[in-house]
Amino acid sequence: MAQRFTRTVRGGDFYVEPNYKGIGEMIRDRSMWRGTEPVAKKMKLIAEALAPESKRKGHTGEYKRSFEVVNGIRVTPHPRAFSRLQNTSPHALAVEYGTVATRKRGKQPHRTLRKAARALKGA
Repeated sequence: MAQRFTRTVRGGDFYVEPNYKGIGEMIRDRSMWRGTEPVAKKMKLIAEALAPESKRKGHTGEYKRSFEVVNGIRVTPHPRAFSRLQNTSPHALAVEYGTVATRKRGKQPHRTLRKAARALKGA
């Protein structure tokens, strides 16, 4: 039996029996990620603005150009719609989290995606 939610309002009580199949269909629907996609795109603009640029010879700016927004329906373990900002540059993990070598030199990781998420959250 479905869980029943009862609420008292002026004029009497009413109850709602959630339709979990309908809720499941809703969170897997494309309209859900269409709602999250604009947020991911705003975060992409912030990340591109915050991304480090090296002035060293041979550095092409690939990291800054490699941000992309991906949308879809996650299949497992619980299917649901998503929008994700990711960086496809081969050295994205090193920029975001740092390496042993950068930490030995006393440098902190740049954490571009974390800074972008925090900037968006504060806006």
